[in-house]
Amino acid sequence: MPPNPSPTETTLSSHPSHILIIDDEPEIAESLADYLVKKQNFQVSLAVDGQAGIDFLQASVEGEETEVDLVLLDMRMPHLSGLDVLNWIRSHPDLRYTRVVLLTAAAGSSEKVEALTAGADDYITKPYRPQELLARVNTILRTLYLEKQLQRQSQQLAALNLIGQKVAATLEFGEVLATAVAGMDDLLLNVELGAVLMLEKGKLRYRALQGPDGPLPVKDLPALAPNEGILGIAFSEQTAVFLNHIHNDDRFRPGLDAPPDFAVASMIVAPLVVRGRPVGVISAYNKTPDLFNEVDLDLYASLASSISEAIENAWLFQRIRMRQRQLLENRNTL
Repeated sequence: MPPNPSPTETTLSSHPSHILIIDDEPEIAESLADYLVKKQNFQVSLAVDGQAGIDFLQASVEGEETEVDLVLLDMRMPHLSGLDVLNWIRSHPDLRYTRVVLLTAAAGSSEKVEALTAGADDYITKPYRPQELLARVNTILRTLYLEKQLQRQSQQLAALNLIGQKVAATLEFGEVLATAVAGMDDLLLNVELGAVLMLEKGKLRYRALQGPDGPLPVKDLPALAPNEGILGIAFSEQTAVFLNHIHNDDRFRPGLDAPPDFAVASMIVAPLVVRGRPVGVISAYNKTPDLFNEVDLDLYASLASSISEAIENAWLFQRIRMRQRQLLENRNTL
């Protein structure tokens, strides 16, 4: 029977949480690691003493090891105690907010108070009950995930505000589209491709395309009917939608819903609507390392609204400028 997925693995994140166990008793550490992997499918690493734990954490900062979400730290170890390691973590600029649970054999309250005062997020007294430890681990990781979500959402809201200001600052139609597509990666936090399609001569046609290294050509890309595929659904129904398992959804049309030869794993799309009439769509593809979610959908719909307003202003400016030219030409012919 496969291990039960943890909330932090499936509901809250697309990747298992990484736990580092620092304990100088290998039998206890390995037993705990086996339990955590079997019960929740966590990624678990082991360090045999305080210095090995510090070395592992430093390697994670330098990108040589996977980022650690939670440290289970034995209080009493030779050479470097658990408190020594905890103090090092709390003084490290890149690790000071790492979650730490101290494992202590002391039954008295003084050592527990010392652990919490030093900055431990929780403590568990040995011998611990595995079910209790697992419950506390899940609670801490759930809180950590929610904090990271709030931080990401704050970044996304700041990006949305900045993109909105930029598209509103130009009255050139082409610049509006280029600015919008260039900001999608910042808004959605790591997507491989962003696109803007506009309705022209009865077809949705690519007008701006942005890859990881900058703008991409759109001249020879195919047009599609406004009722075809996910892009057509978003356009015709004037609704935003995302798909995270693209090939399991029969609404997705390969070759239509993305540029040819681009491998699509996930996508998000929102309509551009001017005065109640759909005029195009914006789309983004392959968010990494996470999946698209409802927050992304709300932000993307808000971005589409800002772009739509900027498009309307750009079109109005074009009409005014054209009218001015006509008046000038008429005056010159008199």
